[in-house]
Order: sequence, then C-alpha cells, then structure tokens
Amino acid sequence: MKILGISFFKLIALSVAISSCKHDPIAPLKPVFDMDTISFQNEILPIIVSNCASTSCHNSASRLKGLDLSNYKNIRDEVKYLDPYRSTLYSIIALDGNGGTMPPKYRLIKSDQEKIKQWILQGSQNTTNLPKSICDSTDLTYQKISILINQFCVGCHNQTGPNFDLSTYTTLKSAVYYRSLLNSINHSGSVSAMPPSYKLNQCELNKIEKWITLGMPEN
Repeated sequence: MKILGISFFKLIALSVAISSCKHDPIAPLKPVFDMDTISFQNEILPIIVSNCASTSCHNSASRLKGLDLSNYKNIRDEVKYLDPYRSTLYSIIALDGNGGTMPPKYRLIKSDQEKIKQWILQGSQNTTNLPKSICDSTDLTYQKISILINQFCVGCHNQTGPNFDLSTYTTLKSAVYYRSLLNSINHSGSVSAMPPSYKLNQCELNKIEKWITLGMPEN
C-alpha cells in the first residue's frame, strides 16, 4: 500500500524515528556575574545622566525625541535582557546603532561603555550597592579624580560645549579656586548644583574633598 508514492511501512519507520529523536532543552539565559556587581544607582545612572539626560537632551523636562533617560524604568526599557548587542542603549553608544551614535558630539570613554555592557550582562537590575572602588580614598591623584569628573561632569563641561570646561587638570583646578566647585557638587550655597539632577554619593564627595585638601596632586 502506498500513500502519495511513499510505502505505508516507510511512513511507520519515519514516524518512529521522529518520535525517538530527542533534543537537549535550550537553557535559559542567566546573568553573568564574573566581576563585582555593577551598581545602577552609583555607576550607570550617573553616566547616563551626565552624558544623555542633561538639559535640552533626554531628561524629564526636555524629553528629546520623546525619550527621558533620567530614571531606571526608562533606561531599562532601552535594554534587551542580557544582550547588550541588541540593546538600543548599548548599541547606540558603542556600535553606531540605529543610524547614529550618542552622545552626538563625542564617544563615551571605553570604561563607561564596558560598564554599561557588563551591567546589561548582569541582568540590568536596579542595584544600589557601593562598589569598593568608589570609596577607596588612598593615593588620590588627578587621574583618580578625573574618573569621577568625566563620569559626572564632562558630558556638559567639555571643550566643545557652552559651559566652562572641566576636562583637564588646569581647568578643574581653576573651577575649585574660582567657581566654587565644592559648593556646586554638595548642592549647597548660592551656586548652581552640579550635576543638576543628581548628587554624588558621600564616598565620591569625600574623595574630591580629600583630594582638594591634599593640594590637588596631579600625579
């Protein structure tokens, strides 16, 4: 007996072969924790606020292109779970994604790009921990302080923008002497608060204050 040119017995044999074929189940994606847990509140949010959610860009007031990147929920909406390369947030800052790069005038430094990538690989959680590196106040030099300044301030205060420049040792030192930098970062006094929508945590403030007390060593 044949069905459409295939013998009945061949059909039986084929069905048995298919039913006996087994596939290993696809393991669900799991967060990668091969390094210290990235803190969203103390590491990722400051990077985004300083470089993307500044005035006239993607903050709650301006909402450029309808996008507000000043809080966890909205930032998380731009992330593909455990997949930085398919996440709009990462691809547009590191991979020329979606037809362009952000910020439009400069690239985030590699360490900030990598931090965002690792945060996504770790599950892009709203973590609030304080990494040890943030509170380490030993051997304070400009190199260590510049990491904080680049993370929180240089997105607005750079050589190409309208605000005073904080991207070099000389200009940062000048801001301490002539622009009340300490009051600004402590959100105190009559000067403008910096960053405007985010205050550095106490460990970060202590590091900058100690560096100034030590005479602002460059090396």
